[in-house]
Amino acid sequence: MFCGKLALFILLVYAITSPHLVNGGKQTCVKPQMKDKLLRTCYPWIKHGFVRYYLPPNSPCCAEVRKVRNMDMNCLALMLSPKDRETYDVDKIRGLQTRCQLHSPPPSRRNKDQVMV
Repeated sequence: MFCGKLALFILLVYAITSPHLVNGGKQTCVKPQMKDKLLRTCYPWIKHGFVRYYLPPNSPCCAEVRKVRNMDMNCLALMLSPKDRETYDVDKIRGLQTRCQLHSPPPSRRNKDQVMV
């Protein structure tokens, strides 16, 4: 019983720490120039400390977020240098993905209001 749990634990640790085979551990979701532009544009929302609360989905920041492949902010967070990590909050960067999602408008009530005769 113990050996099975130990083997499962070792397998789990290996799966978490091993690099992805497709990209070999190198993160390339966005070009460095695009990363720097996104960090500058989104600075008020991703800096350490107090930030602006509301981020409009049509803001320039969200426009830059949508340029990242699959809006993968986790990949972008992994690309940060130690100097960037002193300035920007990694959790806030990861949160940009959900804050910048475009939501479809609610369904029209027009059809519900019509009475069938």
